[in-house]
Amino acid sequence: RTGTMPKVQTISNPLNRSPRRSSIAKNILLTAVFALFAITLLGFYSFKHDESSVVPLQTNEVHDPKEASLRGQVSNNDSVVDTSIKPLEKTEEILPKTLTLSTVEGEILINLRPDLSLDSVKYIKALLDSPKACKNCRLYRAEQPGILQGILVKDDVAPNTVLGSCPEGVDTEELCHGPIMHRGLVGWAAGEGGPDFFIDNYKRVADWWGHEHTVWGEITDESSLNTVNGIFDLPKHKQGLTYLDTPIHIDMS
Repeated sequence: RTGTMPKVQTISNPLNRSPRRSSIAKNILLTAVFALFAITLLGFYSFKHDESSVVPLQTNEVHDPKEASLRGQVSNNDSVVDTSIKPLEKTEEILPKTLTLSTVEGEILINLRPDLSLDSVKYIKALLDSPKACKNCRLYRAEQPGILQGILVKDDVAPNTVLGSCPEGVDTEELCHGPIMHRGLVGWAAGEGGPDFFIDNYKRVADWWGHEHTVWGEITDESSLNTVNGIFDLPKHKQGLTYLDTPIHIDMS
């Protein structure tokens, strides 16, 4: 009897696919990868676009009322009102223009000269502003005809130590702290910055002193100069220098 042999089912090897089918599969795979990449890129771009649309607060804006109060600002409907205290503008110190020395012999009016010694005039102002009485202020020396000397000092006022500056145009290698003195000029004694002072009463320019004295005032009215002249006629004595027998107390104003 003739029979048929059972057929054996064969399984194709994928490696044995035709070149045409392999090329199609590769194209499909590349298309899928490209599409996935494009979708991912589009989503990332959309996210960045939404994020960039948010406007940041300006650094000088305050939206928290509590924080605003701490910074000196008040927030009202998102508008900011600055209520911080502004510093006051620095103003120049107001200096006195004159100093009056009141004595039992009369008044001596001194025109102050901050242009010659600003720090000296500031010291005079401090003396005038002090509430304490000037118990040690006095005239004590009278070298006729040219030097009437005294002292201006208070316990609560720091002494002046700044000397005057040399006037413009003066060419000298010696000490220079003020102009050459003449009758009526007032300066600190002994080339110092105070508190002992003297009034020049010489009738001619005292060029023998040069520029060594700090000048801070000037007497120009005859009444005051006459008061100075009268003090030279008071009793005095020699003790190396010539001193008044009775020092004359000074009140300042």
